[in-house]
Amino acid sequence: MQPSYQAWLWEQRGKRCVDNLKKNGFDAHWVPDMETGSALIFSIIGPYQSFGFGGSESVRRLGLVEHLLGKGKTVFDHWQPDISPQASLEIRRSQLTCDCFFCSAHLYYRRNCQRRWRWKPNQCHGIWPLQGDYCGRHE
Repeated sequence: MQPSYQAWLWEQRGKRCVDNLKKNGFDAHWVPDMETGSALIFSIIGPYQSFGFGGSESVRRLGLVEHLLGKGKTVFDHWQPDISPQASLEIRRSQLTCDCFFCSAHLYYRRNCQRRWRWKPNQCHGIWPLQGDYCGRHE
């Protein structure tokens, strides 16, 4: 079955984004679906023992928190229900020194972007703004 034009377009954009991230020193991967993404992540994180999670719904939909808890790993998750503000703060502090931290970086395009990628920090997850010289729209 032929993928829709929109699906094809998103795939091309995703692959271009990965290429540009690699050019800037990131270990980036493009995967076609959540199952493949989960498998890739599980293959990469095996040796780590402690994990932190930011505020990404996309990351949470992968089922990583439950998987890691099931493996007996240490998980610092400030989204737990019914925790005090002080406990949430302590969890967030622990996330600063965990072996692996999961978050999402939101890439956005600004009209009249003047040939720049703009990385928007995702709340306070330590994703620093990164600017490049190529947004992919000006070829």
